[in-house]
Amino acid sequence: MDAVSYSKEIINVVDKYSKKFYIRANKFEHLLEQIKEIKNWQSTEKEVIEYYNQRGGSEKIFDIMNNDYGWSHMPFSFLNENAAFMIITAMIKNFYNYFVALVSKVFAGIYPTTRLKRFVFRFISVSGKWVYQARQWVLKF
Repeated sequence: MDAVSYSKEIINVVDKYSKKFYIRANKFEHLLEQIKEIKNWQSTEKEVIEYYNQRGGSEKIFDIMNNDYGWSHMPFSFLNENAAFMIITAMIKNFYNYFVALVSKVFAGIYPTTRLKRFVFRFISVSGKWVYQARQWVLKF
């Protein structure tokens, strides 16, 4: 949890649903002193740092979901509909990951880690323009 996330209610909920959690409190001296007084340390400093650094992977997933799958602008006004939207788009992302892993074995320039926008521009988009030729409009690719 970041320093903005700790309040008694939030800590109680996190404690109820998780086996361990860490609180970063480097800017709040009073809370830091209270935490230092706790004598049941279970992790080394290295383990705490490695655990905390894992959040980068989660933030990358949220970046992908926000930018590629529309999570940055929810389509509905109600939580239930938005929750269904998020679940469906998460399933679509999993299907896309499976599909792009198969496609990457066949086509050059497509990798298993290729994001959706790059895939669309590399694989689906075809450039073309309408040209007036022989007194008619013709689509040239």
